[in-house]
Amino acid sequence: SIDSILLVTDLDGRITQCNPTSMAWLGRDAGEIIGSELLSWPRLRDLPGSELWLAMIRESGETWRIEPGKTEERVYGGQVMPLRSVQNERAEARGAILVLDDLTEELSLQERLRIAENLAAVGRMSAQVAHEVRYPLNSIGLEAEVAIEMATRIGDGNLKQSLQSILASVDRLEKITENYLKL
Repeated sequence: SIDSILLVTDLDGRITQCNPTSMAWLGRDAGEIIGSELLSWPRLRDLPGSELWLAMIRESGETWRIEPGKTEERVYGGQVMPLRSVQNERAEARGAILVLDDLTEELSLQERLRIAENLAAVGRMSAQVAHEVRYPLNSIGLEAEVAIEMATRIGDGNLKQSLQSILASVDRLEKITENYLKL
């Protein structure tokens, strides 16, 4: 009744049980799946580390994580767990339970979240840079205005014109900074 792909194997890698989700995923009914070799199915063989699953169960008796891998444009991952029987108070692996989940949407969401976090960091940094540029521009603009008044008082037209050019450039840079912050 679970939505995960669930396959049970013996220690030789022959499938002994499967759920409806695995039948739909493999595109076959239980009669064709049960008794077949686990790695005879291309979708399973394509997953990372598939050739090691049963060896790890036999050797260590530990749960083995199946790293996300792409098969037919979808990403699957999960676990291979030992199927144990208890005899003489000792648990011995007698097979494996393979559980796979479609991780495509989850990984896509994680990737979009990572990109959004990177863009947010770039935005914060940009705002900080723009903020740091604004203050010196304001100071330059104020000093240029004071200097224009002095140039007007002493009657130096060339100096006044140069200072007005500086003030126009400061205004232009302030507008660029403001547009950058809006972006």
